[in-house]
Amino acid sequence: MGLRILTYNILTGGIGPAQQYRVESILEVITGADPDLVAIQEAYCFAPHERDLLRLFADRLDMTGLLAPGANSHLHVALLARRSLNVELIRTVGAPFRHACLVARIRPRENLGLKIVVTHLDPFQESARLREVERLLEEIDAGEPCLVMGDLNGLSPLDPFEPASVPGLLEQYRRMAPDGSWVVESRALPRLLLGGLIDLGHGPRRADDPAGAPGSGPSASAFDTSPTWPTRGGFPSEGPPIRIDYVLATPAVGDAVTDYRAIRTALTDRASDHYPVLVELDAGRLGHRTDTPT
Repeated sequence: MGLRILTYNILTGGIGPAQQYRVESILEVITGADPDLVAIQEAYCFAPHERDLLRLFADRLDMTGLLAPGANSHLHVALLARRSLNVELIRTVGAPFRHACLVARIRPRENLGLKIVVTHLDPFQESARLREVERLLEEIDAGEPCLVMGDLNGLSPLDPFEPASVPGLLEQYRRMAPDGSWVVESRALPRLLLGGLIDLGHGPRRADDPAGAPGSGPSASAFDTSPTWPTRGGFPSEGPPIRIDYVLATPAVGDAVTDYRAIRTALTDRASDHYPVLVELDAGRLGHRTDTPT
């Protein structure tokens, strides 16, 4: 059994900026991807007291919808799951998250629970993201099947950056080294990897050696780790393209990944300023590991 996972920052709920209505385009993107599970960030106006877009999305996609209200913003996070997955909400977390964190569980096969964590980390400061990451890691048991997905607004230490490109990064993604050169500022994503998670875009790796060799799953070279923001749709943006949207996992999930890619089409270019990321898992391999850390 295959399990298709989609994470998507839909940019202000699909109804902005300037009241540009993109909801139908976003729904077309999701329908075309045919996911079993959808993590949504910037779920603006998804709450019942707003425009109740969560209900609209759930009805149109024939899915069960869950919402975590934004702690310090109206940019909520949401989770949509096929009804057959029997999704159950564990909790929502506000502070210290600038936006929110949603923790749920699905059952992709009998006698197996898969924890799902959806979040949207601070878009401005690495120090704030680090605080959010420490709280997020409290939800993670490295021995339990778990996915962490969303707009993490940080750079993966596994993504290469040419030294000449670093000065052009947004200020929050670079810092000056003692020798006066610019280096990549990346602490939040490394903390997640050292906390026991795997960047699935780079294939399964040992939790105690996140920069080491892949495990027994498919070659990471077959996966797409190119930038996810911004799209080419003309939305306001600053800085060069970077990968900030991720699906991470505990080792019990890592060897189940069969595909990982961003969806880049003319439709996704105009639907949002982020490309959605689609991951495919072999549900039969969930919970099984062939690499055992020493």
